[in-house]
Amino acid sequence: MNEKKIIKSLTEGNTKALQEVYHHFRQPFLLWVKTKFQYVDVDTINDVFSDVVLDFYENVKRGKYSQQASLKTYLFTMGRNKLINLVKRKSMQLTKQPEIISEVEERSTINPMREQQKNEQFDIIQKKMLELCDDCRNVLTEFYYNRSSMNEIAQKLGYKNANVAKSKKNVCYKKLRKLIQESYSKTDFF
Repeated sequence: MNEKKIIKSLTEGNTKALQEVYHHFRQPFLLWVKTKFQYVDVDTINDVFSDVVLDFYENVKRGKYSQQASLKTYLFTMGRNKLINLVKRKSMQLTKQPEIISEVEERSTINPMREQQKNEQFDIIQKKMLELCDDCRNVLTEFYYNRSSMNEIAQKLGYKNANVAKSKKNVCYKKLRKLIQESYSKTDFF
């Protein structure tokens, strides 16, 4: 995706470019948010992302988008801020109020450069996940992204029991780690 062409198209009023931005970043945003805000449901995440894309479009049209960070970092940071505000507003209604407020306060002090580095690391993981076999991809996705228990993974993926699922997850994790280490140095990633 050529970000400069996207910005140029948006300033010219081409909403097709906006659709491209939405479709290109929606799934990575969804996965990223699920790792950061486990208690936020998918519908809320999709609503927040839609708002973020529309706000981005308005910022581009008004000349408020500066392109200092990558488009992905810009969108994810806007989404994170919206989610933090949403959680703060809803925190009074939730039963786990102290834990959630503490987590929100911790996340609100995130350094944008560190956040960009995490996004880049997440991209690396996603790319290397595609190189794994379907079984490994499914096990790791269920465990790390969907936060499924080993019993749930065993049931969903047809393993004999939770121990088999755990063993498969460990083998697949080692394969993924090896793929990453073959392509990136420790300073890049670990």
